[in-house]
Amino acid sequence: MRESRQVPQTETAGASVPFPPPLAYFAGMAIGFAVHLFVPARIVASERAEHGLFLLGSGLLTLSASLVISAVVSFRQAQTSPYFGQASTSLIVRGPFRISRNPLYLAGALLHCGLSLLANALWPLVLLIPALAVVNALIEREEGYLARRFGSEYKAYCKRVRRWL
Repeated sequence: MRESRQVPQTETAGASVPFPPPLAYFAGMAIGFAVHLFVPARIVASERAEHGLFLLGSGLLTLSASLVISAVVSFRQAQTSPYFGQASTSLIVRGPFRISRNPLYLAGALLHCGLSLLANALWPLVLLIPALAVVNALIEREEGYLARRFGSEYKAYCKRVRRWL
């Protein structure tokens, strides 16, 4: 399996998404924590269970950071940009892209969930659901761009690797 296929830079812009997808997670967290300030709702009530949330949240944050680092390394090795507004010059199929077509967005979801668990705050966790819906819609636009850019190679990749996990 090839690591990536270099494509001449014929387009000056990448996927036409209206805003950076990580902003959906940021908005969900910001609104969720703002609501939590005025209407506190905890995920668990007992201190013992809160310790478990802390451990789970910490693990999710560690996994999120690992995914980001690994994905960024993959982008650098393929000499292409991770920024949605720039044209993709390579289709990355190694590293975390072997298990997820969107490891950076998966990392964003894990970060959002992990921070909610660490804070024992229900509202940000609830608002992860609409944030994921927005990110998923933006991914569909990005995938259309990648299908046009890389053709049958990208379609074959989509058959092998799931969008999220």
